[in-house]
Amino acid sequence: FHLKMHRAAPDANSIPKGSSNAQCQLCERFFKSRNAVFRHLDVCDKNPSNINGANDDAIPMPTNDDRKKRKREEKQPPPYSEADVWFGGFPRRQASMKGLSKVIWDLNLNLKNIQPPKVLWICKKGWRAKTKSKEWLSYAFLRFRDREEAAMAIAVLDGIDIKFGSDNNNGGDCSNGGEYRLKVNMRSKGKHLLDVAATRSVERNMEERIYYAWLREVRDERGDETEKREEMKECAEHPETYSWLNYKSGREMIDVEGAPVPSSILTRLLKCLKEYRWSALSHRPSMESQHYLVLKRNSKESGSVTGNSGDDDLRACCEEIIVNFAEKDFEYDSLAITKNFVASPHVDKDDMSYQFALSLGDFDSGGELMIENRLGTKRYRVNTKNRLAKVDGRSCHWVRGYSGTRYSVIWYVNDRANFTPQTFDVDERFQPFIWGDQEEGDEDDGGGVWDDEGFYDRPWH
Repeated sequence: FHLKMHRAAPDANSIPKGSSNAQCQLCERFFKSRNAVFRHLDVCDKNPSNINGANDDAIPMPTNDDRKKRKREEKQPPPYSEADVWFGGFPRRQASMKGLSKVIWDLNLNLKNIQPPKVLWICKKGWRAKTKSKEWLSYAFLRFRDREEAAMAIAVLDGIDIKFGSDNNNGGDCSNGGEYRLKVNMRSKGKHLLDVAATRSVERNMEERIYYAWLREVRDERGDETEKREEMKECAEHPETYSWLNYKSGREMIDVEGAPVPSSILTRLLKCLKEYRWSALSHRPSMESQHYLVLKRNSKESGSVTGNSGDDDLRACCEEIIVNFAEKDFEYDSLAITKNFVASPHVDKDDMSYQFALSLGDFDSGGELMIENRLGTKRYRVNTKNRLAKVDGRSCHWVRGYSGTRYSVIWYVNDRANFTPQTFDVDERFQPFIWGDQEEGDEDDGGGVWDDEGFYDRPWH
């Protein structure tokens, strides 16, 4: 009882200024550790959510029921891919991301020219071992780069004996000396069909994800959140009818078309993307995409352990677009190259300057790059299909849902030496420098005309 009363006081466990760097940013009290600050926030007298009646106006946070529902959804196997492998027969004590990753690492697949696979899903209780202990054996779904590599992995791994060691405390199979025979097959397609519509759906809870993608300081700048709360509630309750494009009254929706890229350049880039042997491991797992690759402009800075013969071809195609078409003096240092990237509202807080964006493929019915301004009063819908747009990733952005296959390339800057302040969300007046060689009145496949001031006047402005 006394402990509860002590912790209920806002200044409980606080310490004198200068004794620690752990400070509550709301009331400016100091505490011994960051964990102590987190516990203090529940009773902080400056926390708006702790003020009587304030909870009714606060932005809704995920509840325990929401978290439990999300965990139940995560228990379902992910969509099927022809590069997936069923991998089973290992003990339950190894049935975790960490444990299974160690097992895969110890198998030394790289010596067989096989890249380590991505662990998609784990079932801890697969079947009982036919031994005296009758311990549970586990299985998992692994994803390799492609079907060819998956077949190689099956040929190497199926039927091999692997020793984990006996451990009575963990239910190890002592009757066989801790040795287990792995079973590896192609994943069954009939039970886990790929639902493209489901994997490309981005409507549910989008407003909440967009809002919390912004940094806290930006959310504080917006002030009254009543209207935003209503918008987020509408999006969560009626995802089938809600449109997150232009729900908020007074929000301006601006359509922008990127600059059309010459077809000869696009053809070479698309060929490289289709022939590229994508890694099963995403370079940015928090983003929703089938594949996500990060390349450094300078190949010596990439530091890739496995390497890929197609990396240099991709670099060359991307370099050609910037140097020979877009902005030859743009000092980008990194490339983000994706396949079927969708939704994923985020802010590129590590960016030091603006970026260029391009998408290509056979996708339709969407796929535009969406960008929201700092105050949330404007949203840009940028068409980047076969077009290059100049945008700033330090504003919240995401990709609309679509059908088909969508590739994208982002040229961005992380080097502080090339920092430029943010002056726009989308540069609506962007024009490639190569167009400067055209004479006034010349037209291109974008349907625009050069005006008297030397700007390329596009028909969508």
